[in-house]
Order: sequence, then C-alpha cells, then structure tokens
Amino acid sequence: MRVLIILLLMMLNNIAIAQEVNDFGDDITFTVDKVDRWRQIYTGTGYEYAEKGYKIMMVYLNFNNSSNSKQILDFERLQLIDTVTNIAYPISSVLAKGVVNRPFLYNQAKIKSGKNREVKLAILYPEHLVPRFLLLDEEYLIPLDEKIFKRK
Repeated sequence: MRVLIILLLMMLNNIAIAQEVNDFGDDITFTVDKVDRWRQIYTGTGYEYAEKGYKIMMVYLNFNNSSNSKQILDFERLQLIDTVTNIAYPISSVLAKGVVNRPFLYNQAKIKSGKNREVKLAILYPEHLVPRFLLLDEEYLIPLDEKIFKRK
C-alpha cells in the first residue's frame, strides 16, 4: 500500500525516484552511505539540539566529481521530504565527515576534479515522521534505504 501511495504521489507531482548512485549534475554523483538519528549533534562550533517532538537526522553522503574542473556543491538543493504530506524539511547544518565535525559556510563546499568528498547533512524533522526520501532540486526522490539506518 505504501509503495502505491508513493507511486501515485510521484505521478501526480512528476517526481522521479533516483537510482543508488545519484546524479547531482555537472558530472557529480553521490551515494547515501548511512543515516543516523539523534537528539543533539556537535557542529564544530557548539551543539545543535532538537526541540521537543523533533529529532536530528544525520545523512552521510559521498560525492564524486568526474569532471575536469573544480565544482561547487550546493547542499541547499537537498531536503528531507515527507511524501505523505509533501512537507520538505531543509538542511540545518553541513559538516565535513571525520572525527571532528567542521561546518561548511553557506551550506556549500568545493570538490576538486577527479576527487571524492564525504559530508554529513543535519536535518531537523518531527520525530513521528519515518524518513524515507531526500528530495533533490524539488524534483528527484533519493530513497533512504532502511538498511543504512544506524540508530533509531
């Protein structure tokens, strides 16, 4: 039944479901490696706390630039989408992947030609929502497979 609802929503909204390796444009692809859910995260400059009734979803992405030039990754193109209500939840923080969380200014990062870039996107969302999809450019659904969820 859930699949039928998603397919119906996609037909009504002309939204396409992206494949496992997702096209970000300009010879840039990305994969969703892992998803965590938290009440608080450290952003490198302090803590970000989820308000009562909300959680913070951390989405780990791996970008690959196969072009011949340096590119800018604009993470504001990605949102968490509730496909039942069509409500989109924007990214609250973008962090470099690593032991120490380093925030990116203006939710953008550069990626050199032929290189990979791993990032973490923090998204505040209502805790009753079961996150299933990211939305790219308000047009493409990126599935969040249950197998990549680390923490409930």
